[in-house]
Amino acid sequence: MKILLLAASALSVSTTFAVAADAIVAPINEPAAITTDSPRWFIDAGVGGAWSNANALHFINPIGTAFTDNVVSGDRIHLNDVDKKDSSVGAVFSVGYMLAPNYYVKGSYRYFGQHDYSGNATFGGDDYDQDLRVRAHGVFVGAGYIHDLTDRFYVDAFGEIGASFLKASAKQGENLYPDDFASFPSKSQTNFAGGLGLGIGYKVTENVDFTVTGTYHWLGKAETNKALNVQYMNDGEMLKAKNIGVAGVTAGIRVKF
Repeated sequence: MKILLLAASALSVSTTFAVAADAIVAPINEPAAITTDSPRWFIDAGVGGAWSNANALHFINPIGTAFTDNVVSGDRIHLNDVDKKDSSVGAVFSVGYMLAPNYYVKGSYRYFGQHDYSGNATFGGDDYDQDLRVRAHGVFVGAGYIHDLTDRFYVDAFGEIGASFLKASAKQGENLYPDDFASFPSKSQTNFAGGLGLGIGYKVTENVDFTVTGTYHWLGKAETNKALNVQYMNDGEMLKAKNIGVAGVTAGIRVKF
């Protein structure tokens, strides 16, 4: 009988220690990882900076080439002190659809801001500033790929093509005659455009991400109309910015639904 009692006591103690050990090593239940399997639709919205660079700034003046002190070629007067870079505020709004967990298509509206380019031409010893202002926006369709770095961080790469809408206006001689300068006829035009983007995202919740994205877009040319019977200007004068490229950085959110 004593043997049976000792065995029962040992079994009881062993069971108690086993339960205690299981309690010690039992894993702690953590929140489920956020996934991107669903939902499929998403909206992106962001705002940031846009930095532009034009390949060239051309001043066309068929009559003025005979009177300028600048270098000329054909109808073009080569401007001095050319500034072909500027910065502005940029913004984007996109609607996208996930084709697969890591692949998507989207349509976007992008605002590239207002950019000023300038140079000067010398006539009669006076330097006349030629100031071109370009307002730019566009619509695009594209596709992208999402690469998950962790359960919450990911990299987003995409490409897109579409149309850029540019409006060019310009002033001449405002530096010499601030209250009575000449104005080039403005012009709006549509160009083929394209861009690439690379961003990083953080999944705040299952349906909301925070994003930071860098982009580069080629927007084409922007030019004024040719002057005709414009006060203080020769017929045929125009300003043209060629091959405008815009680099941008935006911070925003992605809402999935």
